[in-house]
Amino acid sequence: MRNVQNISRIVHRAIAARAPTYCWRTNVGTGMCQKWSSKGWPGKELEGPNTLVPVDPIQMGSSLFCFSAYRVNKGTSDADDNAYNLLLAQKKYGAGIFGCEMWRVYSDVDANLDDYKVIKVSGNDFYQARRREMGGWGGNQWINTPFYRQVWHKIYEEYPQGGFSTKQWVVKAD
Repeated sequence: MRNVQNISRIVHRAIAARAPTYCWRTNVGTGMCQKWSSKGWPGKELEGPNTLVPVDPIQMGSSLFCFSAYRVNKGTSDADDNAYNLLLAQKKYGAGIFGCEMWRVYSDVDANLDDYKVIKVSGNDFYQARRREMGGWGGNQWINTPFYRQVWHKIYEEYPQGGFSTKQWVVKAD
């Protein structure tokens, strides 16, 4: 995860800081996200599938704030995907998000990963709408948009004290 040369379409810290930011093709064929296209670049905004380009770690930096979020109450009894156990094992071995310079774990319940207290998020709209049953995995589970909205609020709460804004990249990993 420390090699960010091939990471693309990840939220740049300017986006996380709520600045109006766009992704531009650079003069060396890579992509970079900032408010304006720099002088000497083609001035082409990257959109849709065009945003899948290699990034330039020399210009963009390579420090990572990584986070993961897991829900215990997904709305169905068959929704246990062992996310907690996976996070616990990853933490033990420094894998996944735990290999990043800064990381956080968010959940809808109080929990610990060894000595780390998971950050609990809550909201009165977590359990209002379910996914349609279409066959396959995920049907009838609670829609997770309200949950992730609260996760982002928690991330922004930490912003005045530094937190993710001190890193060039924000990575959300499952």
